[in-house]
Amino acid sequence: SLDTTQNPPRTSKLAGRRQQTMLRAILLIASLGVVHAFHAALPLQPSALRPQLRSSTSFSTLAKMRKTAATGQGLLAPRMSATAETRSPAVEYETDAQGRQRLKYREEGWEKWVWKGTEETPCAPYDVNYIQDGTAGTPIVLVHGFGAHAYHWRYQFPELAKKHRVYSLCLLGYGWSPKADVPYSMDMWGQQVADFLSEVVQEPAVVGGNSIGGVASLRAASLNPGMVKGLVMLNAAGNFEARPLTERQMQQLLEAEQATGPGVWLRSVVQKVLSALIFYQTKTRISPILKQVYENEEQVDSDLVTSIQEPAKDPKALAAFQQISMQQSRLKTTVPEMLDMCKPGLPTLILWGQKDPWMTAARGDGVKRVCDAKGMQCEFVPLEDAGHCPQDDDPDSVNKEMMRWVAEKFE
Repeated sequence: SLDTTQNPPRTSKLAGRRQQTMLRAILLIASLGVVHAFHAALPLQPSALRPQLRSSTSFSTLAKMRKTAATGQGLLAPRMSATAETRSPAVEYETDAQGRQRLKYREEGWEKWVWKGTEETPCAPYDVNYIQDGTAGTPIVLVHGFGAHAYHWRYQFPELAKKHRVYSLCLLGYGWSPKADVPYSMDMWGQQVADFLSEVVQEPAVVGGNSIGGVASLRAASLNPGMVKGLVMLNAAGNFEARPLTERQMQQLLEAEQATGPGVWLRSVVQKVLSALIFYQTKTRISPILKQVYENEEQVDSDLVTSIQEPAKDPKALAAFQQISMQQSRLKTTVPEMLDMCKPGLPTLILWGQKDPWMTAARGDGVKRVCDAKGMQCEFVPLEDAGHCPQDDDPDSVNKEMMRWVAEKFE
């Protein structure tokens, strides 16, 4: 008999090489999926974790290419307008351990707005949850960050509503809003905020956002410039120094979206598995994760943790999270392009928690430089005693600066 240990047959060697090649391919796809999933799962959008798409061609070109590719296939349908539903549960306040007023947690949520969605959300309409208080003054619309919701602005309502109409909405897929299994993107969330301004607020407003909510607010300002009179960004995520896509890169992006085959299927499966692991691990570690990005850990209380845990119990939450984890690959418009599409000289306030371990103080300085270069009326205020979510970490400073700035610019 042959001693296959010492002299394995050629066929065995070939089979072994094939297995090694397949294993390397799977590991490569898995590693790409890990980077992609973790990159999208964090409020941070670090440029080091993703290739930058560069160019000098506008998003409108890509939109036309997408529309041309879908013509005759029934893939694109006209986007319907949104409508508001009248339901006004009383907004209640309470006093925290430090003697500050804040919004009282409401397990069932607050008001609902029926959003008809976009051409990319075929399961619409959606009952989007939002909070509203105040009866007069400049309207202020607040947009939360990754993994959060409308309640994350709990400390702003009692103070800002003294002189302003204040709104905070849950982006689709988050908080009390539906956990739709749709292809999430920053363009979609920006359109949601833009529609909210037109249908619910119904007059030009100051729009402010934290983390990815900062970029969603900027996207809304670029989509509906006439309805955004001022922009506030708190530790905004996103790559503010990205270059536009070239025509070739846009074509490659379109082809990648339409690609099929075993490789595409395998990568999708790996990404879903990895995002599921992140989802279940995060559900059990909400408090320690929040404390990593808060400078004042006592602010991470039971109501805040519960408000994030409860939406994750929705049976559709995992599917929504898996779609959200891939939203960065669907980026159509770079941040600099969004800035170019905004109203010229848009008044902008940048509030930046200096103790943010993700969106560092240096990143904040970079955002200020880019906004200045784009001709925005930009003011930068460093918040020394806050991390990634300054509105909840150091609410007194945020409220003071927002009230001052809105009064100086619009009253």
